[in-house]
Amino acid sequence: MHLKHAVIHELIKERREKDAETNAAKFDAGPLLDVAAAPVVKLIESINKIYGRSGNSSSVGTFDNSESNFPDEFGRYYAAQSVEPIDGQTPTELHELSEKAFRALTLVAMKQLKNKSEKQPFATGGYIVFAHYTVDNVSDDLEDMLLIAMVKKRDGIVLENLVPTTVQEVDISKLHQAAKVNFKRYQIFQSELEDQRTIYNYLTFVSPKAETEASGYFIEAVGCKDASSEHAATTVAIKAIGAFFDQNDSLKAIKRNGKEQVLSHMFAVSETESRDCTIEQIENWVNALLGPELSEHMNTFTSFASGEPYNLPANFKCNKSIIKKNMRLKIASEDGWRFDFEKSLLGTDPKSKIKFSESDRSITINDLSSKVIQLLVKEFESSDDQ
Repeated sequence: MHLKHAVIHELIKERREKDAETNAAKFDAGPLLDVAAAPVVKLIESINKIYGRSGNSSSVGTFDNSESNFPDEFGRYYAAQSVEPIDGQTPTELHELSEKAFRALTLVAMKQLKNKSEKQPFATGGYIVFAHYTVDNVSDDLEDMLLIAMVKKRDGIVLENLVPTTVQEVDISKLHQAAKVNFKRYQIFQSELEDQRTIYNYLTFVSPKAETEASGYFIEAVGCKDASSEHAATTVAIKAIGAFFDQNDSLKAIKRNGKEQVLSHMFAVSETESRDCTIEQIENWVNALLGPELSEHMNTFTSFASGEPYNLPANFKCNKSIIKKNMRLKIASEDGWRFDFEKSLLGTDPKSKIKFSESDRSITINDLSSKVIQLLVKEFESSDDQ
């Protein structure tokens, strides 16, 4: 993680007592932080560490401009990151302009948090941490992220004038409220056609979904809108399950059977009336497949699947057709051959991994791996020697 900008503001609001006439809130703005300072880096890393873990599972979505002017301000901040420098501008001047834009973005968010919290009698304040940083994605490319998180005073952070001096491990059982914006996915979302956008949910957030709850104001203030379609969520879940078993050779050894068993559980859920599935359910199904030699991977699926690049929501509806498409198809012939493969590989297009032609009464396997080719060549060579 490379930290570009960071700041901490404080939202000041007490729970309104019964019969109180006012529900006022205010905020104190902190200075831009030294992004090289160890306490600052540790705070952001600690929040990221618990973001998406069990108990802090995130939802995925997009901005809702009708609830807040923060989305528009983020759009301006995002656009400013790609502005070409004017002749004569030094790197220092460009950095100062970026800092100024970042601070303006955070102050817009604080005004929204203040206004929205005043509508919730039982809402309380806390430290609001903002950070712009880059992380390596699965392709080893740098991706920009914006983090906004509420940290309560009891959560292991000591501040002096809203500057961290001591940061213990932020290991709270619940992350009060938080949101992340992925800049790259935001750009893709803005450029794609509307009917394709559900694939590119660029916003994740941890917060109560019910707007009437005391802390639901955070969702409105940042402008979060849950946009996870069951089609997209089921697809992402299946991808995350496969990738989980691809982490090392020990997990790969149980991938074929393991993935099929988990998908069977999901298929059973898809046939229920509610079709409701949770990421913790999937983690339990995965845990049941892990023997003592794989105990280090127990209870890790939630953090794996809810983080980048999958951002699997905590709850979603199982899409039956998507699950069926990814389950294995087993075919046996009296002629002595047997096929066992994922249904998603089968098609009638010449480019399909496994092409079926009814007219030719044939199945063609395309794009064989080097390993498979070597095994087949070796088999023919051994036959020639006999």
